[in-house]
Amino acid sequence: MDPLPVILQLVSGIACGNIAGSGLHRLSLGGVGNSLVGFAGGALGGHALQSMCGDGFNPSSMQIFLSSVAGGAFGGAIMVVLVGLISASLHRRS
Repeated sequence: MDPLPVILQLVSGIACGNIAGSGLHRLSLGGVGNSLVGFAGGALGGHALQSMCGDGFNPSSMQIFLSSVAGGAFGGAIMVVLVGLISASLHRRS
């Protein structure tokens, strides 16, 4: 298995997690929090996109690059938003 797609997913998740956190100030988890949650979201999002493509998917190297970046970016941003919403909800209750 080639490690490059996984690295792309993780880096994209971190980057877009921080972008989402800086754009949505009330949902931001701080720099380190956005990075960690974006990292996890990038891994999950990239894995989900690859599993949706199935085993019959035989992509070119450009398709692997784009799907890794897209899956990681989407997963990282969505994960930061979800964890930010949960965190904001818990802080309002206390």
